[in-house]
Amino acid sequence: IAVRISIGGMRLSGTTDASGRVRLKARNRLALWSPEKPVLHEVRIEAGGEVVADRIGLRRIATRGRELLFNGKPLF
Repeated sequence: IAVRISIGGMRLSGTTDASGRVRLKARNRLALWSPEKPVLHEVRIEAGGEVVADRIGLRRIATRGRELLFNGKPLF
């Protein structure tokens, strides 16, 4: 299935693999959502002849050793 995503002024596209997944990489960094800066991005997803549009917040959650990171900063 061909997938196209419009977000932050970018149009990303790809084709799903045998498991139904597609991996897309944005060429620009998008602002991340946080309680202090609740940035929402307009997103439009097109796949299989259907379209879904919404506003979404992007976050990065990771670990570093025993620390839990939220958008690159320790959570606790």
